[in-house]
Amino acid sequence: MENNKSLIVANWKMNKTIATTKGFVNDFLTLVDKEQSLSDVVICPPLTMYQYIAKLPFKFGAQDCSSLSSNEGSFTGDISALMLKDIGYEYVIIGHSERRKNYGENKDLLKSKISNAHANGLIAIFCIGENLEQRENGSYFEVLSKQLDESLPASVNPENTIVAYEPIWAIGTGKSANEKQIEEIHTFIASRIKNKVLYGGSVNSKNAKEILATNNVSGLLIGGASLDAQEFNKIINIRG
Repeated sequence: MENNKSLIVANWKMNKTIATTKGFVNDFLTLVDKEQSLSDVVICPPLTMYQYIAKLPFKFGAQDCSSLSSNEGSFTGDISALMLKDIGYEYVIIGHSERRKNYGENKDLLKSKISNAHANGLIAIFCIGENLEQRENGSYFEVLSKQLDESLPASVNPENTIVAYEPIWAIGTGKSANEKQIEEIHTFIASRIKNKVLYGGSVNSKNAKEILATNNVSGLLIGGASLDAQEFNKIINIRG
């Protein structure tokens, strides 16, 4: 990853079929500057779509991995960090607010997932964030500190872990934290941990430039805007 570039991570979530994935690939390849290095861009597709985007000039990541200590075994539905590494993934998103909310993922489970990622050579993108109530009652510093303290294992270092700040109240809502709020939180996280910190929360090509120019923002974690090849290419071209 180039140190002078902002890291751009696309989280496709549970989206795209073979047809729409192939359409994205074809569209993107007609838009992208062939001379441009894209080693600082990561796409995290559904596992079923990886083979159809593997020819894109990006790095790749998964949206989750197993919390179990075994890399193989009778664990129906689980995908181990070793399996992800084996097919060429370099990153894995862990602790996204949607996983916490929909599947009740807790601190111990998240710590196990991060540990498994590290043990198998994956870079963990660990998501933290506060909900609207916590934002409004002013407890968000305490909330974020607790998430960092309780879920990060001793194996964390600046090379194997990236923190992604995702204000829950701004995910998929069309809202985005303002520059002052983003800078405040990213500066706080940077004072606690010396790792890269991404911003994720309704990022698009209209607000990406201002967000990337904010102090202590190392890059972006992008959801919906990464599903459209033209929009995603615009964001990639904005990065510093």
